[in-house]
Amino acid sequence: MTFMTAVLRNLEIQDFGDWIYFERLMQELGLDPASFSVSLSWAVDLFEKGILTEKDTDGLTLRRGDADLVARIAQRVAHREGSFAGLLADGIAEAGRKIGRGSEGMAPHVKGKPSLLKDPKIQALIWSLGALTSPRGGDWLRLHNVYELAFVPEKTDNYPKFIDRTCEELYEQTVRLVDIPEELKKKIFGDPPKIDMVWVKSTKDKALFAAWTEDFVSLFNSLVTCMFGAATQFLMVGFGPTTYSEILRKITGWDMPYEELMEVGERVFNLQRLFNYRLKGWDSAQDTWGDKRAYEPARMGIFKGNPVPWDEVLQDYYAVRGWSPRGIPTRAKLSRLKLQTMIGELEIPD
Repeated sequence: MTFMTAVLRNLEIQDFGDWIYFERLMQELGLDPASFSVSLSWAVDLFEKGILTEKDTDGLTLRRGDADLVARIAQRVAHREGSFAGLLADGIAEAGRKIGRGSEGMAPHVKGKPSLLKDPKIQALIWSLGALTSPRGGDWLRLHNVYELAFVPEKTDNYPKFIDRTCEELYEQTVRLVDIPEELKKKIFGDPPKIDMVWVKSTKDKALFAAWTEDFVSLFNSLVTCMFGAATQFLMVGFGPTTYSEILRKITGWDMPYEELMEVGERVFNLQRLFNYRLKGWDSAQDTWGDKRAYEPARMGIFKGNPVPWDEVLQDYYAVRGWSPRGIPTRAKLSRLKLQTMIGELEIPD
């Protein structure tokens, strides 16, 4: 399904039969569907701008909508056949550095991982914030939020029309159902909890909601449960940690309440952040968009006419997480999560 979405949005492949073929092909070749499609789409952009020519692409004319061309390039990338395929196989960040000529600042990635978000200014703040803070970079599956995406300013009542309700009517119901403790829910959505255009356009407490969803995603990944059963449904029908607590008790006999389960997710996420710092020295400097157009004023969406305040929200996020302004988990945070033994010789802020 990831590749179906990716090829439609990035490469304009319309035929359903091609989608099924590409999904199987990606599995056989061992390629990440999202990363491949985003990288190739970026290369097409460079070709259209004249930054890449047929001399750079081993004679290929790059274009969208050509399923045979996409399949041919995928085969070449998987086996590093030719200089162009080798370039894409190196990854989008390294390819940008090698190509130069302004291409690096157009590469849609975070921490070297291509991001499926075509324009992060539109998916701001929560979903895009999750791509920035994800331990493995531009990963759209480490954080989930449908509220901002549904509230397109020009079309506030079109989602989801299949149940004949406006966004506001739908969200009035879902904000009651979402499985978040009442006091935390009030901090995120206001008192009384409410989702409207004021909330959607505000930066207030978006970092808090982002951190909560990251911890929840980390939890259900640890439980090896279906992402489709939890990722979006927890927002829409109240499926959440309370449900997991009940399921876990029935299967294992373990009595792990809501708070304890959410702390499992929090420990996982903080440990991943610590590993990145320990092994690679990654901190806030890596929580940035490779595509510098992400820092320009938005042309549409909730920040139309204005730049997204990425730095401001990231600092809010680090504070919510109990991390330093450089985005490093503090000793106090790691001790609370019983992860202090992982610090070793690292220089960790108090």
